[in-house]
Amino acid sequence: MAEKTTAPREDRSSGVGGWRDDSGREAFESAYRVAMAALPPPERAWDVPTGFGTVRAYRFAPSDGASGAHDRTPALLLPGWGAAVPMWGTNLPALLENRPVYALDALGDAGLSVQTAPLRTPDAQAAWIDQALAGMGADRVHVVGHSFGGWSATNLAVRRPGRVASLSLLDPVQTFSRIR
Repeated sequence: MAEKTTAPREDRSSGVGGWRDDSGREAFESAYRVAMAALPPPERAWDVPTGFGTVRAYRFAPSDGASGAHDRTPALLLPGWGAAVPMWGTNLPALLENRPVYALDALGDAGLSVQTAPLRTPDAQAAWIDQALAGMGADRVHVVGHSFGGWSATNLAVRRPGRVASLSLLDPVQTFSRIR
């Protein structure tokens, strides 16, 4: 796994997410490593620079027995708010039977991504994902999003439709109606 730069301290007024203290970050990172060890090993893990910070990205290779799967359009997994890549542990093996899978830790949220600029608009939310995909060399993906990741997937499809081959939304928050 790539080395992680320490995230900035949390300052809610700045619109940039970060850790409240080092002990919280260390506890999270320890639990994250344990959770990642339970997943199929990623083919590649890297930190992708964007205009909004560095995005932790993973590429998981298809199962060895999956004929032709390596050449198929990859899936992209976007976690729900307060979650990170390890949340996909139950789904990942089945997805890998059919195609490569990319997974991202969202900027400004739980995970190993490090936000450096605010994400105040829907266009900014789409831009960081678009920039991360470009940095990973992923031109077009089947996007799977859970909760806020479902909103992010839909937002990406609306603002950067050329990147999105299809959408699969799991309990997408604020996508079809606002929360009251």
